[in-house]
Amino acid sequence: MARKIPREKVQKIARERIRKLFEEAEKAFREHPERSDRYVQIAWKIATKNKARIPRELKRKFCRHCKSFWMPGKTVSLHVPRMQAPYSNFLLNFIELKEEACDGFSL
Repeated sequence: MARKIPREKVQKIARERIRKLFEEAEKAFREHPERSDRYVQIAWKIATKNKARIPRELKRKFCRHCKSFWMPGKTVSLHVPRMQAPYSNFLLNFIELKEEACDGFSL
């Protein structure tokens, strides 16, 4: 019978893969933006399947609803004045706030 790998080790490997996928998404964005979106979707699936958290700095690099990769100035703009979550997604044309979300979903 095969040994079960400890959850901590599985989650550590998952986090490493997630970080690598986000690095590849940044590299691929210029020539293949749809590929970078796919990398984010794969990273999301790895995180959910292995119950690994996506690090905070990486959570701010994609849309939580459509899983599209955010590149400042290209697919997302940053709004600084008085908003709680000041990111606006060009692909879905919405401003992501704690009270509002794209396509009528509530957070």
